[in-house]
Amino acid sequence: AKDYLAGTGIKVAAVSTAFPSGQAPEDVKLLDVKRAVQLGADEIDMVIDRGAFLCGNYQKVFDEIVKVKDICGERVHLKVILETGELKTYDHVRFASDLAMEAGADFIKTSTGKVTPAATMPVTLVMLQAIADYYDRTGRMVGMKPAGGIRTAKQAIEYLLLMKEELGDEWLMPDLFRIGASSLLTDIERQLMNQHPADGARIILQSEDDLELAATVAYEHGDGALAHRALDRALGDDPKYPMAMLLRKVFAAGWSPENLATMRQELHPKICQALFGE
Repeated sequence: AKDYLAGTGIKVAAVSTAFPSGQAPEDVKLLDVKRAVQLGADEIDMVIDRGAFLCGNYQKVFDEIVKVKDICGERVHLKVILETGELKTYDHVRFASDLAMEAGADFIKTSTGKVTPAATMPVTLVMLQAIADYYDRTGRMVGMKPAGGIRTAKQAIEYLLLMKEELGDEWLMPDLFRIGASSLLTDIERQLMNQHPADGARIILQSEDDLELAATVAYEHGDGALAHRALDRALGDDPKYPMAMLLRKVFAAGWSPENLATMRQELHPKICQALFGE
């Protein structure tokens, strides 16, 4: 991953410490972290031992975070996942947040995304208040990452506003605020398509998320060069990739959104069969 992303400015994060359960011997978890750091990870996501925490063995949880941060050093940022859906009470969430920050966390994170509930506004508020109080005591800025269950751009804005209200503009930067929700990207792309179609097509082309959609929107708005770039990317090593081939035939015959819609709904299977039968 480091070699592939060299020169892009994109950081590499690794989930460690027996993600998502956190249930492995400590030496195994620490070896996991060491290996990721040696391979060049810029960030480590660790999960706390919720079993130990809920049994009241807070020292074990604290010591494990300290050991992981020692391996990370100053270069590698440490995000500590609390898995708030398993902590049950806001008091537990607050105490786990305080414990993680005192142990050296650079970020505190709500969830792995594997447990329901994941991120919620009330839980995030508790964690943000813990960050604010910690900053008042120490002057150290700790980041926040709500993760899991944030699926729409509107929800993301709600979390952004909560962050601004509780911690201020200084925290509204990638180094201190993230949202962990892979499904959110789809809705953001949809919103961009609705409001700024050409820009949305370019963003999708860069992310390679839905190249056929990027091609369709680009052609619909008169950017033939961008559309063909998207199709070239979609075809890749497979010159008979069905949807990309279908679009190319439609564009070659004369672009028509209505024609494409008809082909998708009625003729697409037949065209694909013809393509693969050539």
